[in-house]
Amino acid sequence: SPSVRAQPAALPPPALMSQEVQMEEVSEDVTQSCQIFSGTFFLICVAFLVALNSDSPFYTKKRSADRRLLAGLRMGTYVAIFSAFFNFFQLTELDDFALPRSTSFVLDMSRPVEWICTCPLMQAALVLMAGDTVPDYRLWMMPLMSLTVLVIGVIAVSIPNVYARISCFLLGAGVALTMFAFNRKQIVEFSHGEEGLFSGSSEFRKLSVLLIFTWVPFPVWFFLSAEGMGVITDVSTIQIGWAVLNIFSKGTFLAYFQRVKSNHFLEMNYRMAEFSVNGDNFSKGSESKFLENNTEWDIDLNALVDETATFLGMIVKAAKLKQMLKQARVTCCVDLDKLDELGCRDAMLPWEFVYAMKRRLRARKMESGQGHRKASKDQISEHQEHASKLISLATGQDINALQEALAEAEKIGLDTPHLELGRVRVQEALRWKAVQKYLENSNSFKAAIEGWDPDGMESAIEVADAAGLQEHATIGKANQKDLSRRQLASKAAMKRGVSLFKEQSFDAAVAAFSEAIQENPANADAFLNRSAAYGKLKDWANAEADAAKAIQLDPINAKNHHSRALALYNLNDHRGALAACTAGLTHHPANDPLLRLQNKVEAAIQATQDDPRQVSMALSDIDLEMPAPCGPPASSGVRVAI
Repeated sequence: SPSVRAQPAALPPPALMSQEVQMEEVSEDVTQSCQIFSGTFFLICVAFLVALNSDSPFYTKKRSADRRLLAGLRMGTYVAIFSAFFNFFQLTELDDFALPRSTSFVLDMSRPVEWICTCPLMQAALVLMAGDTVPDYRLWMMPLMSLTVLVIGVIAVSIPNVYARISCFLLGAGVALTMFAFNRKQIVEFSHGEEGLFSGSSEFRKLSVLLIFTWVPFPVWFFLSAEGMGVITDVSTIQIGWAVLNIFSKGTFLAYFQRVKSNHFLEMNYRMAEFSVNGDNFSKGSESKFLENNTEWDIDLNALVDETATFLGMIVKAAKLKQMLKQARVTCCVDLDKLDELGCRDAMLPWEFVYAMKRRLRARKMESGQGHRKASKDQISEHQEHASKLISLATGQDINALQEALAEAEKIGLDTPHLELGRVRVQEALRWKAVQKYLENSNSFKAAIEGWDPDGMESAIEVADAAGLQEHATIGKANQKDLSRRQLASKAAMKRGVSLFKEQSFDAAVAAFSEAIQENPANADAFLNRSAAYGKLKDWANAEADAAKAIQLDPINAKNHHSRALALYNLNDHRGALAACTAGLTHHPANDPLLRLQNKVEAAIQATQDDPRQVSMALSDIDLEMPAPCGPPASSGVRVAI
C-alpha cells in the first residue's frame, strides 16, 4: 500500500494572529489598570479614614507637645506610605511620559506625583511641631507653597521651549526661597527671637535646617537632568540621583522626627517618675471640683506646693514643681483644682503629685470652712488656727509676722511639723536678709552692677537674682543691654579712628577715638590710640594724660608705658620718662622698644649734663618711634587690639 505522510497543520491567517496579539495586549492593559485602580482606591481609603478619625490639625496645633509630635509622626507615616506606593507604581508603564523635546528620556509621572503628595505633609508636620508659637495660617500656607513649587516643576517639564522652561525654573526657585525664608521665620518665632537659621540648639531648628538642607539639591538636580536643561542625559545616572536624594531627604527627616518624639517621651516619663509618690494608694479617677463655684480662694499655690512636698519628703523638688506649674499656666488653686489626669499628661505634670496637692487642698478647704461641709470658726481649734497661720507664713516674705506666729505657737505648746518648718524658714530668711544688707552696702557690688565689665555685671545680676534684690537685678539687666550697645558703638568708632590715623588725618582720628572713649570709658586701647594721635599733633600734654589713663585701665600693656614715657620726654620730664620705662619693663623685662627708649632717655639725661644741644637731637630720634594705634589688621603690620 502506498505510504501515507502526515500533513502539516494549517497556519492561521496573518489577520487572525494580529487580532489575537491585540486581544492579549488589551487584556494585559485591562489587568494592570484594574490592579492599579484597586491599589489607588484602597490607598485613598486609608488616607481618608485616618484623616477622618484624627483630630483637626488646627486643634492638634494647640495641644501639648507630645500630642503634636504624635500627629506629626502620623503625617510622616503617610509620607512613607505614599512614597512606597508611587515608587512601586513607577515599575509599570502607565505613568511613562515622553518629554516634548528631542530626548530619549521617559519621565515616570509617579515621581512628581509622589512629591506632590508627601512634601506638603512634611511642611505641615513642622508647623504642628512648632505649636502655638507660629500662626495658624501656616498650616495651609507652608504646604501650599511646597505644592506650588512642585506644580511649577511639572509644568516646566512639559514645555518644549527652553526659555519658557528657564522662566518656570526661576519662578519655582523664587517660591522655594520664599518658603525657606518662612522656615527661618518659624525658627525665630519658635525660639522667641533667640535662635536663627545659623544659630541655636532647639530640636525644631535642627529639623527645619535638615529639611532645607536636604531639599536644596532637588532643584539643582532637576536643572541638570534631562527633565530640565539636559546637561546630564544618562538615564541610569538620573534615576540613581533622584533615588538617593529622595531617600536621604525623607529618611533623615522621618528618622530625626522620631528621635525628637522618643527623647520628649523619655523626658516626660522621667518627670513623672521623679515626682511619683510611693506609699499612697491614689485613685486614678478625677477629683470633684471643689472650687467650681468659688473663685475667691485664699490659699497661696506656692505655699500648697511647699506643704505637700514637705509632707511627702520631697521639699528639694518643690522649686522645680513650681516652675513646671508656671510653664503649664497653673497660677492659682482654682487652676489646680481643674486639673485631671489627662490634663496633667498634656501639660507634662506629675499626676500623683498634683493629686496629693488636690487632697491637701480639699483638707485645707474643709478646715477653713470653704468646702461642701462648712465648719464654723467656733469649731476650729486654736491649734488648727496656728498651724494654718504657720503654713501660710512659712513661704511668705513677712519675717516679722512669722516670728510672732512662732512665738505665739510655742507659748501655747503647739507641737506640729509646721512649727519646725517655720523655724527653718526664719533662719533662712534671716540669712538672706543679712546677705541682702551686705550686698546693698557693698561698693564693689554696686560698681559691678553699674560698671563696664560685662562678666562682672553678669555675675552681679545672678547674685542679685539669687538674693532677691529684684530692683538691683532689673537695673543691672538694663545696664547690661546699654553696655552691649555702647561697646559696639565704641568698637565702630575705634575702627574709624584707626583708618583716619593711617590716612594721617590726626585731628579727625582724635575725634573718633574721643567718641570711642565716650561710649566706653573703660576702653584702654581707645586712650592709647588717642595718645598716639595727640603725639602726631605734638600735643604732648594730652598724649601723656591719655597714656596715663590707659596704664590705669591696663597696667600690663607695654605700649601704654612706652607711649607715656615718650610723651614725658617730649615734655622735658626726663626723670618721669625714665620712671615710665622702668614701670613698663617691670612687666616686660625683654621688651625691645622699651629697652631702646630707656637707653636713649638715659643717654639724653647724660647728654644734658655735658652738652644741652644734644638734647634736641635725642628728642628728634625718639619722636620717630611714636607707637602706631591699636585697631583692625592692615598691611602696615599694626597690632590688633580691638
